[in-house]
Amino acid sequence: EQTSLLQAARHINDTRPLQVVEHILKVVRAWHAKHARPCTVLLMGQTYKPDVDDMRESPAVRVTKMMREHSDVRVLVCEPHLNQHK
Repeated sequence: EQTSLLQAARHINDTRPLQVVEHILKVVRAWHAKHARPCTVLLMGQTYKPDVDDMRESPAVRVTKMMREHSDVRVLVCEPHLNQHK
């Protein structure tokens, strides 16, 4: 029983970044339809935990990578806890 619960939780966690990207793209498409020019999306908070610079296993990094695959969207990233570009 616990294994199936863990598998379900893992599946939800693994698919959540794609759901976030799909939602962002839905909003971007609506914006494009209204404004007919490129859209800029700011992604904030790339670290895994608040107030630290640990990006290992961060779902936000997956979201950023997926968003950068869309050439019609300009992606800006802000993470105040990092001292360098990664």
